[in-house]
Amino acid sequence: MFSSLRYIAHAAKSKKAKKIALLILLFAIAFLIVGIAKNGALNAILDWRSSILPIALAFLLVHSNILDHRTTRKAIEFFCLLTILNSMLAIYQYSSFDGNAESSWRYNFLIDARQNNESNTEERFVNYQIVRDDKLRASGIFVSALQYSYIAAMAAFYLFLKLFLEQRKKLLMRAIYTAAFMVLSAGIVVSQVRASLMILAICIAAFFFFVKRTKRSIVFDIKKSAFLIVSSYALILFVLFFYGGNALDSSAAGRAPQYLKAISEFTIVGAGLGKYRGQFDSYFVYGTMTFGIAFFMIPFVYSRLFSSAFRPAPRLPEYEIIIIFAFGISISAAIISLFQHLSGSVYYYMTWILLVISANLVRRKSDQAIEVNYLNNRLPRP
Repeated sequence: MFSSLRYIAHAAKSKKAKKIALLILLFAIAFLIVGIAKNGALNAILDWRSSILPIALAFLLVHSNILDHRTTRKAIEFFCLLTILNSMLAIYQYSSFDGNAESSWRYNFLIDARQNNESNTEERFVNYQIVRDDKLRASGIFVSALQYSYIAAMAAFYLFLKLFLEQRKKLLMRAIYTAAFMVLSAGIVVSQVRASLMILAICIAAFFFFVKRTKRSIVFDIKKSAFLIVSSYALILFVLFFYGGNALDSSAAGRAPQYLKAISEFTIVGAGLGKYRGQFDSYFVYGTMTFGIAFFMIPFVYSRLFSSAFRPAPRLPEYEIIIIFAFGISISAAIISLFQHLSGSVYYYMTWILLVISANLVRRKSDQAIEVNYLNNRLPRP
């Protein structure tokens, strides 16, 4: 990582994008130093690895030319295959569950993990991660049903795009992709993670309503996307605060006090990395409590990347699917982060990587198109 940082620092003299990457990494290191000073090295480093490193790593890998849209697409397709196999296992686990949480291989693992993180572990919290309404929250080989379901939702959306964008005329491939999509969807259902169902639904809706594909370009409706995100925040907070436990189950209703805590105990400088590691359900609550006002740098960078990545761009088949995939995932992550703590998940890593890759790709392709147009206008006509 630091070798790549040195490379970026050297390249920053001539590339504006490199300067942005360098600045992000310097802020990431600054957050870590402050966290270590306030809360000790171990807690700060573990928290930094989950919440800040994925952001810095996305810029680092892309602007160091380690990752591009081709390698990312190959990696996504490989993970899709693994996730399909894991979903089959999850479906089997769900159908063969005997109703006893302790019979799950995850039970002792989660007990040990929580005891290592918190001294006041309650068994009911572990049971809830395994069983919901007397039914297994299936996850295959994953310890966390949340982590598995996030990946399954991403994989399902990717196969959905493959089905609609690349395999429309091939009957056999359509049948295979449809079957794989159904397996992944069933895996999400048996995981009993509602947030993942929302991720898939938001991504598909974004594709149908906010993406316009012409013969020469892809146009994303940024204004409608922003409206969806803001209105979703307003609706979620309205339901939490005005209906609370009367309209929601204990899991959802338990989030309302966390928002109140974030408001009442907010400080400008925050408590620093390591103080609230893994203690909140909402990424926004965790961020404001940990970083204070500096947390809003993250949504700012996110929004700038979003507007850069999804401006009108030349339509090229080789990167069309990856940029539309990034668009759907970015919108869903922005909404889900209000009530889910995404830090450390593959979904969180991939969201930032996809955003940075898309922004970098669209910028390069747009610059090339401008240069071609300029040269065409300069050349004499026959």
